[in-house]
Amino acid sequence: MKSLALALVLGVTCLSAAGCKDPGDAFVDDVCGCTDKACIEKAFKDHESKFPESKAKLGEIDKLDAKKKEQLGKAMACVMKVGMASEKK
Repeated sequence: MKSLALALVLGVTCLSAAGCKDPGDAFVDDVCGCTDKACIEKAFKDHESKFPESKAKLGEIDKLDAKKKEQLGKAMACVMKVGMASEKK
């Protein structure tokens, strides 16, 4: 679960640095559309491959602007939901 959280931070930070139609929202949509861990991991890999130039560390979360923090929160909620569902199986 910690690795998913770290990947989530990297993904949102990475995507928020892009200049096209808000990729952070696209990332959240992709992650929240997943129903299993494999799908979430694929979403992270797909988005990280599109935006490899930007990486963040967990300690940099406080430096994110409000919109990026909101995106991170939404995506994290979806990751947690999938994680809890997979533990019940």
